[in-house]
Amino acid sequence: MIQSLHDLGRALHADNKYSSFFASYADPFAGYDGEAVVVVIDIEDGEVLEELSLEQYASQNAWRYLYRDPNGPRGAPLVATGPFYPMHKLETQAQREKQAENVEKIMSRIARSIPDGPSVYFASTEAKERGLAVIERLLKEQDGAKDKRFLYTVRIDKKYLGEFPELVEKLDDEAYLKYYEKSKGRGTCALTHAKDVEVWGRVDTLGFTVNDISFNRGGFDGKTSYRMFPVSKPAALALEAARRYAFAKLTDRFYTLEYLLIPRTLEERPELLLDLVRIIDTARTGERFEDKTVPIAKAEGVIDLVADEQGLNRAGVLFDLLFFQRNQAQLALLLHLQDIPPTRLGGIKAAINGTSLRYGRVFGYTDKKDKEFKPFRVNLNVVKNFFSTGKGVKINFDPFFFHLLEAIFHERKVNEATVLVALMDKIRIAFKNDGDDYHLPFHTTVHQAIATRSLLGALGLFHHPTYLLMEQHSEPIGLAPEVFIDQHQAFFKDQPALRGAFLIGVLTSMLTYAQYDSLKSKPFLNKLNNLNLGLEELRALVPQLLTKIHQYQSRKSGYSPSHFTVTDLAAEASSLLMQGGKPSRDDLSFAFTTGMVMQDKFAIDAARKRKAEGEDAESSTAS
Repeated sequence: MIQSLHDLGRALHADNKYSSFFASYADPFAGYDGEAVVVVIDIEDGEVLEELSLEQYASQNAWRYLYRDPNGPRGAPLVATGPFYPMHKLETQAQREKQAENVEKIMSRIARSIPDGPSVYFASTEAKERGLAVIERLLKEQDGAKDKRFLYTVRIDKKYLGEFPELVEKLDDEAYLKYYEKSKGRGTCALTHAKDVEVWGRVDTLGFTVNDISFNRGGFDGKTSYRMFPVSKPAALALEAARRYAFAKLTDRFYTLEYLLIPRTLEERPELLLDLVRIIDTARTGERFEDKTVPIAKAEGVIDLVADEQGLNRAGVLFDLLFFQRNQAQLALLLHLQDIPPTRLGGIKAAINGTSLRYGRVFGYTDKKDKEFKPFRVNLNVVKNFFSTGKGVKINFDPFFFHLLEAIFHERKVNEATVLVALMDKIRIAFKNDGDDYHLPFHTTVHQAIATRSLLGALGLFHHPTYLLMEQHSEPIGLAPEVFIDQHQAFFKDQPALRGAFLIGVLTSMLTYAQYDSLKSKPFLNKLNNLNLGLEELRALVPQLLTKIHQYQSRKSGYSPSHFTVTDLAAEASSLLMQGGKPSRDDLSFAFTTGMVMQDKFAIDAARKRKAEGEDAESSTAS
């Protein structure tokens, strides 16, 4: 990734359009134009005005503010610009106290960034102290919208800080001080492989550093870190520029994760890399997301941009993908994937859309508010439900999820049994909480599990070859037991017992819906061992199902199935369960659950067909 960033930085340097990324100031809200606000503190004739100004933040105006991350959590900024975290409301005493606490920290930074005595800010120390008192009062009274990010800065006599040459020079002088102040020497650059009169150590782009406690414990001397990873000044500047560009243009979020997608070329071709950058820039700013395709992760994501943009699909072009989380000023690097061809990203999206098309109408629903039909869609958002806990900003991903991501993007095999365990764990939790309700969450969880298993198979992650055959047929799934089984042969692995478990699930659904029609409850669900079923449990269910269904047939319940249908299914299921093989309990339980939930769809479709046939018959009679 470091080499890819360096190559990207060298390519950016060839176009003046990207010169701002080589500046010593930073873009504090890269990628968040329109979501950030600048709180401007005006100083005129050496006095702070009694009113703050608010302006919309835009990346092209980053030069005005001269923002740069402070050196460490308590480091002083070089100029009076920094992040501001106002309370959303200042109505209660607790809110005002929290605001005062936040402002107190900011004032400490502002005071240290403005020198005593005469300066570009104030004429004297006394004027500085008076001004700071006014600034503190103004900031304590400034609230902020919950969905916005805030930056404070100072404007002096209607001039922004970036318009003062001495402040710009100060930033330039100290921007890379951390690299060479305590670690520099003559050597060969690790990135360019060229000798230089001065190479720097302590380079920490994207979290890499040789100044960590772990190095020191191993006897490593940070002062000579340039010997371990020597970087020349031009290379360091290229790295920093590429990092800024990447965070502005090539990063996106996936719940609590963030990711970077960095293009690179197999051979050193900066002109091709620059061409790729221009294509990405154009695609990100254009109106290219009007299609209705299902995204890989989220709508308008960087990964989908690359997957959709044909201009990026070139020979010799690869991508590096880095998943990370922010931990204050540091990055926690979670997964680094290299050498992903754009064709693979296109293949992932094709599989997602093919699988979504197969299940979209059958598993979709009609929104109660706008009465609009919402087709079911499966992508990484759905897959992650089975490999994480919590929701929203509190979601925690299982370690296996990152293993799964690696397999998806590199098209590697995973153990299908491990995936099946995760699917059944979530299904059992939903069943226990929901009890096979007509709505959420049990049925939806099973729908998602069926589609997730199909998608991962279509992506080539499982060994069974019929998953890939499923991918080649994008027609909607059939709504009859025998058709569904034929379309999902990979689920049943040529093991008759799994088909038998599916049919017993169908019978169970027939019974429980008849029970609900009569009793408004489904007592038979208590006999399912919370969907942890083996061969013996399934065989024992068959006579119980026949007895119970016969009871409801005698009551002439509108939901009770015909005698012929029940006996035929029961006989076939019993025969299949006796034909050898020892599938796992999770495999059997998944097949059973799939049959139980799909029977709901089978019954609805059968009723629709009967109604249509009846209407056709009435029409023929009338004519």
